[in-house]
Amino acid sequence: MSEYQLSPAALRDLDEIWVFIARDSVNAAENWIERLRDQVRLIA
Repeated sequence: MSEYQLSPAALRDLDEIWVFIARDSVNAAENWIERLRDQVRLIA
């Protein structure tokens, strides 16, 4: 499996997405980010 590295801008975007979702549910935010990272790993 290939390694991947997200740019600083992409990491900031993920942080902002996490905060937006976490306003309603921290658990949902954690799950969403983990699912996204899983998908990135699949295409890396």
